[in-house]
Amino acid sequence: MKLILDASTIIAFKNANKLNLLADLQQRGVEIIVPRAVLDELYSAGHVFEDPPFTSVQPSEGYRIETLGAGEAEAIQLCKEYVERGEDAELVTDDARARRKAERLGLKVMGTLGLVILLAKRGVVSPSEAERLLHELSAFIYVTEDVLERAKKELREMR
Repeated sequence: MKLILDASTIIAFKNANKLNLLADLQQRGVEIIVPRAVLDELYSAGHVFEDPPFTSVQPSEGYRIETLGAGEAEAIQLCKEYVERGEDAELVTDDARARRKAERLGLKVMGTLGLVILLAKRGVVSPSEAERLLHELSAFIYVTEDVLERAKKELREMR
């Protein structure tokens, strides 16, 4: 399984000092990929990664979507390329416009909270640890109370 991450998720995990969880997820067979434009966005915003828990990849062709930034557009393009090759790939973004565009293209999409649930499903964290992580990360992303409650409910059902 490949997860193509947008900047918001990486920033949230970095701000919460939880990037190590992404590295742990990779050790459980999930490849974490960041498009080159997303990495450029992160670096230009001053984010430095000594030992990044992801691989940076450039899509094979440019992809421009007028309503999206370069990072979101590249993430969608990269995910689309993997899916077209028959690989299991999912976009991870909290950007509503990027999510809608990806879903219209038939791509699987999750947000930062969905990634936390995946961490619990893959055994990186326990469901109760994941619930605490939801609260930590929600300080760094926009999330409605309804979405947060649904994520908590899913984690409680895993116990």
